[in-house]
Amino acid sequence: MTSDPLAAPEPGRTVAVLGTGIMGSAMARNLTAAGLNTTAWDRSPEATARLAAAGAEVAASAQEAISGARVVITMLPTAEAVESVIFADDRPAFAPGAAWAQINWRPAGRPRR
Repeated sequence: MTSDPLAAPEPGRTVAVLGTGIMGSAMARNLTAAGLNTTAWDRSPEATARLAAAGAEVAASAQEAISGARVVITMLPTAEAVESVIFADDRPAFAPGAAWAQINWRPAGRPRR
Protein backbone atom coordinates (compact mmCIF):
# COMPACT_ATOMS: atom_id res chain seq x y z
CA MET A 1 0.00 0.00 0.00
CA THR A 2 1.23 3.47 -0.80
CA SER A 3 1.17 6.44 1.52
CA ASP A 4 0.40 8.75 -1.42
CA PRO A 5 -3.30 9.74 -1.06
CA LEU A 6 -3.46 10.57 -4.77
CA ALA A 7 -2.09 7.22 -5.94
CA ALA A 8 -4.43 5.01 -7.93
CA PRO A 9 -6.18 2.35 -5.86
CA GLU A 10 -4.31 -0.91 -5.82
CA PRO A 11 -5.98 -4.03 -7.20
CA GLY A 12 -8.02 -5.59 -4.43
CA ARG A 13 -8.95 -2.21 -2.97
CA THR A 14 -12.52 -1.05 -3.26
CA VAL A 15 -13.69 2.00 -5.15
CA ALA A 16 -17.25 3.14 -4.45
CA VAL A 17 -19.18 4.98 -7.14
CA LEU A 18 -22.31 6.73 -5.87
CA GLY A 19 -24.60 7.89 -8.63
CA THR A 20 -24.67 5.65 -11.68
CA GLY A 21 -26.24 7.78 -14.36
CA ILE A 22 -24.46 8.19 -17.69
CA MET A 23 -21.13 9.35 -16.26
CA GLY A 24 -21.15 7.30 -13.05
CA SER A 25 -22.05 4.04 -14.76
CA ALA A 26 -19.32 4.54 -17.39
CA MET A 27 -16.78 5.22 -14.66
CA ALA A 28 -17.89 2.19 -12.62
CA ARG A 29 -17.73 -0.07 -15.71
CA ASN A 30 -14.22 1.14 -16.54
CA LEU A 31 -12.99 0.69 -12.96
CA THR A 32 -14.44 -2.83 -12.89
CA ALA A 33 -12.90 -3.66 -16.28
CA ALA A 34 -9.52 -2.42 -14.99
CA GLY A 35 -9.68 -5.05 -12.25
CA LEU A 36 -10.57 -2.82 -9.32
CA ASN A 37 -13.15 -3.99 -6.81
CA THR A 38 -15.95 -1.58 -7.55
CA THR A 39 -19.07 -1.05 -5.49
CA ALA A 40 -21.90 0.92 -7.06
CA TRP A 41 -24.93 2.58 -5.51
CA ASP A 42 -27.75 4.63 -6.96
CA ARG A 43 -31.08 5.81 -5.62
CA SER A 44 -32.68 3.87 -8.48
CA PRO A 45 -31.79 0.15 -8.27
CA GLU A 46 -32.45 -0.21 -12.02
CA ALA A 47 -29.46 2.05 -12.64
CA THR A 48 -27.07 -0.49 -11.12
CA ALA A 49 -28.41 -3.67 -12.77
CA ARG A 50 -26.04 -3.54 -15.77
CA LEU A 51 -23.11 -2.80 -13.49
CA ALA A 52 -23.85 -5.92 -11.46
CA ALA A 53 -23.89 -7.92 -14.69
CA ALA A 54 -20.48 -6.39 -15.57
CA GLY A 55 -18.99 -7.55 -12.25
CA ALA A 56 -19.45 -4.59 -9.92
CA GLU A 57 -20.85 -5.12 -6.45
CA VAL A 58 -24.11 -3.30 -5.83
CA ALA A 59 -24.66 -1.81 -2.39
CA ALA A 60 -28.10 -1.52 -0.80
CA SER A 61 -27.23 1.93 0.57
CA ALA A 62 -24.71 4.69 0.04
CA GLN A 63 -23.32 4.14 3.53
CA GLU A 64 -22.79 0.44 2.75
CA ALA A 65 -20.89 1.37 -0.41
CA ILE A 66 -18.74 3.93 1.40
CA SER A 67 -17.91 1.87 4.47
CA GLY A 68 -14.98 -0.16 3.12
CA ALA A 69 -13.93 1.90 0.13
CA ARG A 70 -10.41 3.29 -0.32
CA VAL A 71 -11.78 5.79 -2.85
CA VAL A 72 -15.31 7.21 -2.92
CA ILE A 73 -16.53 8.90 -6.08
CA THR A 74 -19.82 10.79 -6.05
CA MET A 75 -21.43 11.55 -9.39
CA LEU A 76 -24.62 13.17 -8.12
CA PRO A 77 -26.57 15.95 -9.83
CA THR A 78 -26.68 18.64 -7.14
CA ALA A 79 -24.92 19.79 -3.99
CA GLU A 80 -28.10 18.96 -2.08
CA ALA A 81 -28.01 15.38 -3.38
CA VAL A 82 -24.35 15.04 -2.39
CA GLU A 83 -25.03 16.38 1.06
CA SER A 84 -28.08 14.17 1.60
CA VAL A 85 -26.12 11.07 0.60
CA ILE A 86 -22.71 11.70 2.14
CA PHE A 87 -23.93 13.35 5.33
CA ALA A 88 -27.10 11.27 5.77
CA ASP A 89 -26.16 10.27 9.31
CA ASP A 90 -24.53 13.60 10.13
CA ARG A 91 -21.10 12.30 9.21
CA PRO A 92 -19.76 10.11 6.43
CA ALA A 93 -18.74 6.55 7.21
CA PHE A 94 -15.49 6.78 5.25
CA ALA A 95 -12.83 4.17 5.96
CA PRO A 96 -9.67 5.55 7.58
CA GLY A 97 -7.46 7.11 4.90
CA ALA A 98 -10.16 7.05 2.21
CA ALA A 99 -10.20 9.70 -0.51
CA TRP A 100 -13.42 11.33 -1.74
CA ALA A 101 -13.90 12.86 -5.20
CA GLN A 102 -17.08 14.74 -6.06
CA ILE A 103 -17.47 14.91 -9.83
CA ASN A 104 -20.21 16.74 -11.68
CA TRP A 105 -20.75 18.01 -15.18
CA ARG A 106 -22.22 21.30 -14.01
CA PRO A 107 -21.54 23.62 -11.09
CA ALA A 108 -22.98 21.78 -8.12
CA GLY A 109 -21.92 24.14 -5.37
CA ARG A 110 -20.10 22.98 -2.31
CA PRO A 111 -21.40 20.84 0.51
CA ARG A 112 -21.70 23.04 3.57
CA ARG A 113 -19.63 20.78 5.83
